This record gives sequence, C-alpha cells and structure tokens, in this order.
Amino acid sequence: MPFIKIMLAALCGGLIGLERQLSGKAAGMRTNILIAVGSAMFTILSLEIAKDVSGNFIVDPSRLAANVVVGIGFIGAGTIMQSRKSVHGLTTAATMWVVASLGVGIGLGMYAFIMLSTLFILFILTMLIKVERFFEFVLIPASRILIHARYSPTVCIDVKKVFTRAGSPISKWKTRRKGNRITIWVVHHERPGAWDKIHGKLLQMPDILNVRRAD
Repeated sequence: MPFIKIMLAALCGGLIGLERQLSGKAAGMRTNILIAVGSAMFTILSLEIAKDVSGNFIVDPSRLAANVVVGIGFIGAGTIMQSRKSVHGLTTAATMWVVASLGVGIGLGMYAFIMLSTLFILFILTMLIKVERFFEFVLIPASRILIHARYSPTVCIDVKKVFTRAGSPISKWKTRRKGNRITIWVVHHERPGAWDKIHGKLLQMPDILNVRRAD
C-alpha cells in the first residue's frame, strides 16, 4: 500500500514536471517527481512513527509532515533569481510548493482529491497563460521599435526570440531589405522593465547595428 502511494505521487509530480520541462523551466520532470515522492514518503513515515504497536496514535503525526513545507521553502527560494528590475522563478517556486502538497495528500490517502487537484494545477499552468496574454494585448500599450541590421538568413528569427524570451508579444512585424542591410519595424506589448532587457540582448547580436524606439 505505501508503494502504491509513492507511485501515485510520482505520477502527479511527473505530469506537472513534464509541463514545466516542455516550457523550458529549470525544475522539470525529475525534480517535481522527487519533490512529490519525498513529500509522500515523509507523510507516510510520520503516520507510522506516530503509532504504537496497536496502531493508536501516541504523538502528533503532523509534526514531521509539516516540516516538508519548511524544506520546500528553502528549495523554492533557490529557484528565484533577481536581475535588474525583474524577478524570475516565482512560478517555478510556487509549483514546487504545490507539488509538495500533492505528495502530502497522497501520503494521507486523499487520492481522488489529489488527482483532481493535479488536473486543476495543469489547467492553471497551461491555459491561464493564454488569458494573461490576451489581457496584455488589451491593457498594455503598444510600443514601436526600429532595428537596423546586417541581413542574414537567421536575423529575423533571432530578433523574434529576444522578444519572446522577454515576455513581450509581437503584434505587428514589418521588414525592408536593401542589399546586405535590413530594417525591422516591431510593434509589441512591452511589460514594465522589459525595454532594458530587449535593448541589451539585441545589441549583443553581431548582426544588429542600431536599436531605438520609434514611438
């Protein structure tokens, strides 16, 4: 019976970890499986340790399992990084914390509740980002950027990657090529603090000659 709980915890953690790994996050499938399995094991052990030979609880069984929250807090803090005016890794840290709660629930035998919760968490991670992007297009004002570059077969692809990684979706894109030079007009919805990151990354590209706002 305890091993079945461990397998279910691995399944729940693996599903969420797979989504994180496919999204290119640091805490992927193996990390989330280990968090879920470890949380379930601590919960199972805490229940067994708290019993006497007749199966009655002689101490509070929640004390050991409660420390899982503290331990995950330290691990989650290590995934959060701050650079300039932006903070990265908050969703990853929160996901690890939630995965630990799934492991605790499996350890307590709350199978149906945890399976439904896993599906709901996957819905949050995969679908709500589309809702966020919709409101970004509606609420965040558009910003125009003019880019002058040397033409290469990959320069447009590389420029688009910079905007995608900065979390600033492109709404309009126009290019004009003349000889070995190309001019790119970009209209995007710029998050607060994203300009410094976009500007710096673009200027690091060898084919980029000049980047400026065109508002």
